[in-house]
Amino acid sequence: MTTPQLLCPLASQCESCDDTTDLAVYEASTAVGVICLTLCRICVEDECSPPLGAPNAVRRALTHLQHLTATPNGDPT
Repeated sequence: MTTPQLLCPLASQCESCDDTTDLAVYEASTAVGVICLTLCRICVEDECSPPLGAPNAVRRALTHLQHLTATPNGDPT
C-alpha cells in the first residue's frame, strides 16, 4: 500500500480495525483495480485491510477513479 497525495477523503475511523487514531488514506491494489482506504498506522504496518466482496471492490475502484480526476475544489476535470 502506498500513501497517495490525492483528494481521497479521510474516514473517521480505520476501515480495518475501527481505530480512530493515527489515520491516513492509502491506495491498495485489488483484482478489479486500485482503491483508497482509510487505515491506521498499525493496520498498515501489519498489512491488514478490510475484506471486500467483488461488488464493493468494483464500486470502490470506480469511486477512487473519481477522486483521481477531481480538482481541488471537488469538480471533475
